[in-house]
Amino acid sequence: MSRDKQERFGESDGDPPMMDYQEERERLLDRLDLAREENNALRELLVKRHGWDPQELSITVEARVTEKLQQDIDRLTQWRTQWLARPAELNQEQNERRE
Repeated sequence: MSRDKQERFGESDGDPPMMDYQEERERLLDRLDLAREENNALRELLVKRHGWDPQELSITVEARVTEKLQQDIDRLTQWRTQWLARPAELNQEQNERRE
């Protein structure tokens, strides 16, 4: 995990996540909506100007975009589950080190 993500999610020093899980999930869902809008605009362009088959194009592009963003959401959910499952002793040790 990159340092930026570690800091954003609080993993570098054991602090609670700086960015709330729900906020991050909403951000990813917003990205999915935006990607779908862009996909629709691109599809219209390719169909009108280049005569591509809209049905085939729609299935291929949407599947790729959805798969990538679903992977992001799954990673976030997995991270949250692991973070919440950390033993209380680990949290206490990290709090003591900070003091």
